[in-house]
Amino acid sequence: MTLDLTPPEKLVLAVGSSSVDDHREVGQEFLEIFIKYSGIKPNHRVLDVGCGCGRMALPLTGYLTTGSYEGFDISVEAIEWCQENISPQFPNFKFQFADVANSKYNPQGRYRARNYKFPLRLCLSNLSLHAHVATGC
Repeated sequence: MTLDLTPPEKLVLAVGSSSVDDHREVGQEFLEIFIKYSGIKPNHRVLDVGCGCGRMALPLTGYLTTGSYEGFDISVEAIEWCQENISPQFPNFKFQFADVANSKYNPQGRYRARNYKFPLRLCLSNLSLHAHVATGC
C-alpha cells in the first residue's frame, strides 16, 4: 500500500509554496539542479537544514536509492508529517525536530539559533541544503 506523499496544504503554504502543485514542482526543479551542479549520486548522504514538510526530500526519495537523507526543522508539525508519511516508505529518510526558538514556527523553542548545535552525525554528508532557514528569527 502506497501512502499519499502530498503534504497538507497548511504545511505547504507555511514553507512559502503557493500551492501543493508549486511545492511539488519546486522540489523537482531543485532535484534537477542538485544532480546537475552538485554531483550528488544515488549513494550519497544529504543533510537538509530546515526541511519543512519535505519539499526537497520527496523528489529525493526516487533518487537516493542506496544513500540516505537526514532532515531537521523547527516545525514539529512538519517533522511529524514527514516521520509519519515519508520515513515508513523510505527508511533511509530520517527527520528530526530541532527545538530552536523562532517567532513564527516555534515561539516556545528551547534553544536560541546561535546556541543550537547540530548533532555530529548530521554533519557528515555529501550535500547540505539550507533553504528557508533564517526567516522569523
